[in-house]
Amino acid sequence: MVDDEREIFAVLSDEDMDLLRKHEAAPHEAVARRAYEIFLRRGGAPGRDLEDWLQAERELLSTDYFSS
Repeated sequence: MVDDEREIFAVLSDEDMDLLRKHEAAPHEAVARRAYEIFLRRGGAPGRDLEDWLQAERELLSTDYFSS
């Protein structure tokens, strides 16, 4: 279990850190909705919310969802 935000950032890849920096440019509701779908697909197990969020952003960015 990660107790400190610094520990979270220490294990993130450069790609994930870039996604975190771009977060404000992404429509929050679309990412939240997709992250929730990912959470449900995993069976609703807690503790991976940041991972789900970043995956949702990656998926939406890869489809040019935010370009339109």
